[in-house]
Amino acid sequence: MHNAFAHDIPLESFDAAKGYIVPEPSAPLSYELEVSEENFGQIPKYYIECTEDKAIPIGVQRAMYEGKVKKHFSLASSHTPNFSKPDSLAYLIKKIVLK
Repeated sequence: MHNAFAHDIPLESFDAAKGYIVPEPSAPLSYELEVSEENFGQIPKYYIECTEDKAIPIGVQRAMYEGKVKKHFSLASSHTPNFSKPDSLAYLIKKIVLK
């Protein structure tokens, strides 16, 4: 789990945070989300790709957002930039929010 999700933080830090990592529900992945261009389509979307992510390869990340976002940002981080690059992640989020 450490290698897949947070290889860029020390194992001791990962072990300390492990108690807060819980499984994500899989049921929402089994049905197609229904959204309308009229409502959801009007909300600007942004994506922060994690170029060092071993859980979701960069090509898959890019396929998830290509053509669907107003702007994307890149962060040299594992799947969990909130642990490994919190200042860089906060900077990008601030940049998005304060536009």
